[in-house]
Amino acid sequence: MAIERNGTPTGTMVERHKLVCATGDTNHNKYWTVDLYDSGDVHIDFGRIGVTSSKGVHRGVGKSFMEKQLKEKKKGKTNKKTGGREPYTEIDAIDSDMGANVSANSTKNLGKANIKSIAKDQIKHTSPETAKLIEFLADVNRHTISDATGGKMTWNVSKGLFQTPLGIVAPSSVSEARTLLIDIADEVAKRSWTKRQFKQNVERFMTIIPQNVGMRWTFESVFPDLQSVQKQNAILDALDASYVSATATPVKGKAKTAKAPKVFETKLKLIENPRVTKRIKDKFRATANRNHYDANRMKLVQAWSVDIEMMTKNFVAIGKKLNNVNEYWHGTNATNVLSILKVGLVIPPASSPHCTGRMWGDGLYFAPSSTKSLNYATGFWGQKGTQRIFMFLADVAMGKEFVPGNNGAWNKSYPVRGHDSVHAVGGRSGVQNDECIVYNTNQANLTYLCEFKY
Repeated sequence: MAIERNGTPTGTMVERHKLVCATGDTNHNKYWTVDLYDSGDVHIDFGRIGVTSSKGVHRGVGKSFMEKQLKEKKKGKTNKKTGGREPYTEIDAIDSDMGANVSANSTKNLGKANIKSIAKDQIKHTSPETAKLIEFLADVNRHTISDATGGKMTWNVSKGLFQTPLGIVAPSSVSEARTLLIDIADEVAKRSWTKRQFKQNVERFMTIIPQNVGMRWTFESVFPDLQSVQKQNAILDALDASYVSATATPVKGKAKTAKAPKVFETKLKLIENPRVTKRIKDKFRATANRNHYDANRMKLVQAWSVDIEMMTKNFVAIGKKLNNVNEYWHGTNATNVLSILKVGLVIPPASSPHCTGRMWGDGLYFAPSSTKSLNYATGFWGQKGTQRIFMFLADVAMGKEFVPGNNGAWNKSYPVRGHDSVHAVGGRSGVQNDECIVYNTNQANLTYLCEFKY
């Protein structure tokens, strides 16, 4: 039967499969999707991811035709230049605009929950200023991801979701991609772009996290440096959030209303007491390092009290009992603030791309110096000038501190047995400014979110 190019299938879609073929040596970054309708029509869409597309409808050919096409694609054609086969791999991805009658290999019901609206609804607040802050934090996160990926990840305004060119990637694929990134980061650090295992890992990553990389791509162009690894990790964070939003479960009896999953258990309250504001301003000035010129030019704009329920509970029940509690600063980029308000501070695993170059091991890093921490808030994403800049104040239970000396500071295994924390002392521990590190999230509790500007 002849193919109807760009034709419209009849009936209701009952089955969908999405396949990807990504090979760096042959510059392939192709997709192939097939949809089966209850009328027997089979709709096929294929092309280069995010760049080209060709569509056609096979009328009334049914499930057997679709299965034959699937088998051939998964087997792959032989490349005349390399002699090897180039099979397509099926991926688990959801279409955010699908109706409940389309499974797309997923049993989840798709809702229209928007991460911005979820945050505004679930983060307890009482002032319009705080509502605007929450909106900003949601927006800056998505804009950053879109900009950082050169448009590889798109934002569906009506749904409030990030998508790859082939839809929202399932959590299992995101989890696998994170594991792949660990090995990819190791090889990128060594500049080992030609290593066979590295190539295989990148191709697998590009398969399960489909991206528009243009008409030509190489292993080095996708992962030129560790910064590119960090950006990809941020993409995975965004896709995780999108999946949570996309799979919101509808409320019974209200077909058009989606009940958002519980994401935030957080209270934010704008500080209106001038005495509290003055105390924070005084602490900022008293703990500033005059050598940090740019940071010293900043001033406190406003502050919010923070209560992340589980973080507070764990600190009171466990961490606080270690004693030696101090109030320290924690700088972070605005793009991370919403995630922190969701889960509190987290310690990435030892091999995580987030942890590259951490001198004192994998822990939570704080600083007694306000300007030392503030430098972290303007770093990786280059937020300067008119961008909003944030820093947290936290209660940190240091317990028994280990103070490294100049000799062997880089060679110790952290955390040090018999100690609860590390206090790296400026001028003594191989650093210019004090740094305080704890290795259990129960030892820290965020108390204030502070906004600064030049």
